[in-house]
Amino acid sequence: MSKTLSLIIRIVAILGAIASGAAFYYINEQNIKVAMVNTEWYTSDLELKDDFKADKTFVKRMGVQAKIKALLTAKRAEIEKLTRELAQERETVDQRNKTIQEKDGVIANLESEKADLIRRRNELTASLQQANSKANELQAALEEAQRTITQKNEEIQTMFPKEVHEMEIKRREAAEDKYQRSVSDYTRLWRWAEGQTGFKPPHPVVPGIEAVKSDIPAVKEAAPRIPTRIIAVDLRWGVITVSAGLDNSNLQPGQTYDLEMADGNVVGKLRVAEIRSAYTVLSILPGSKRRQLVKDLVVNLVRTPSVSTAQPSAPVPVVVEGTRPEAAAAPAAAPAAPLTLEPLP
Repeated sequence: MSKTLSLIIRIVAILGAIASGAAFYYINEQNIKVAMVNTEWYTSDLELKDDFKADKTFVKRMGVQAKIKALLTAKRAEIEKLTRELAQERETVDQRNKTIQEKDGVIANLESEKADLIRRRNELTASLQQANSKANELQAALEEAQRTITQKNEEIQTMFPKEVHEMEIKRREAAEDKYQRSVSDYTRLWRWAEGQTGFKPPHPVVPGIEAVKSDIPAVKEAAPRIPTRIIAVDLRWGVITVSAGLDNSNLQPGQTYDLEMADGNVVGKLRVAEIRSAYTVLSILPGSKRRQLVKDLVVNLVRTPSVSTAQPSAPVPVVVEGTRPEAAAAPAAAPAAPLTLEPLP
């Protein structure tokens, strides 16, 4: 090989090397520019900017790659932790949403119950108002009844003064005592007459009992007096009710009686209409002094000589002021005291 050819080859090799170096530099320069652009954020990052206060060259930037890797690892761990916490928070939120839905259902039920309670309260309020109105009406009726009772009591006190009532009670007690003494004397006389004559007198041993048969000529007996008390008067129906009845008297159905006052004054005639065990209903006959027939008056029933043949009439309703007819028809009367016979001395 000639020296010229060798020189040419060396020159070409040198030029090739220079061209290759120039090309490599150009490519590397471009890559460095791209890297510098891509790593520009390093200088402004909060965690990296302190490293670039005085030097922002490519070499410095490449030197923080290890720190960036550590930061990325820490960030990934933190992201994973936050992801797990986020999942837990979402689960908690789901549970709380479920609880809220349940509570919303409870609230809806409570609202429904509240509406029912309000409706019931309104109904009860209306019922209470009606009850109060009825109570006011009843109170007014009660006050009216009390005024009526007070008025009636005043009328009764005007009609029957206390002194007159006490006098009638004393007269009744005196008449009953007199009657008991008369019965005792009568019984003594009957026994004495039987012992003296050997015959039973043609009169009952006790007044009011059927007379025994005797061969002795009958003596006309005095009209028996039956002491009693007027317990009800109904002038509208023309009847009175007395305390004498089957248990304590010998009144006869259809029999006519004179109504004798305690002082012996006859004020009317009565006919027996109905006899019960504790009371008797009598019809007031014409000519009677009706104004003198008052309740709680003590009187005597004197049988008239003539006996009526009329059949007993149907029960006559007796109405007493302030009571129902059925209540006045069955008054309570104490039975007469039993008669006691004492032996003759």
